[in-house]
Amino acid sequence: MTTTGNVGIGTTDPQTKLHVNGIVSSSGLNLGDSDITNFTQSIAQTSTHTEVPTALAVYEKTVPRSLVNGSFIETFNAYITSDGTTISLGVEQSGGGDLTMQFSDGLTTLDCTPSQSIALTPGTTAAPQSNYIYVPLSTKVITKSTTAWPATEHIKIGYFFVQTAAYVALDGALINQN
Repeated sequence: MTTTGNVGIGTTDPQTKLHVNGIVSSSGLNLGDSDITNFTQSIAQTSTHTEVPTALAVYEKTVPRSLVNGSFIETFNAYITSDGTTISLGVEQSGGGDLTMQFSDGLTTLDCTPSQSIALTPGTTAAPQSNYIYVPLSTKVITKSTTAWPATEHIKIGYFFVQTAAYVALDGALINQN
């Protein structure tokens, strides 16, 4: 603590009342009128103080975009269905509504009302099929690959390992990682 009352963590020369040189992890954050609960995202320290009026503004101004590029702001559900002939993956915001995609070029809305869906490629009982589902920066559309994740910037929705459509209709996917 300095003679002016500034406290430093990871610095011997704090420039504000609380100056952190490093990563901050918090379960809550209160900035005047803005109270943010369940704020578990690690926040990289910045050297400038910013007044922030809303929770979204706090998120955008305190979390460096490089930490969140290729992600959704909201939580989402990815669910597999099968009618015995076709295997589909549906994607929607948890609780309903559209999803906000975060890429290096900014925020973009993914229309999820109604939910987005994509057909998965079925395998066989003896040779199940991998399905990598993601949203690439280049198209901002839900996309499927049966070989791997792309090397370019993207949002991972999930990895799904499926047998036949008939099997999925009865027992679901062998692997559902989302």
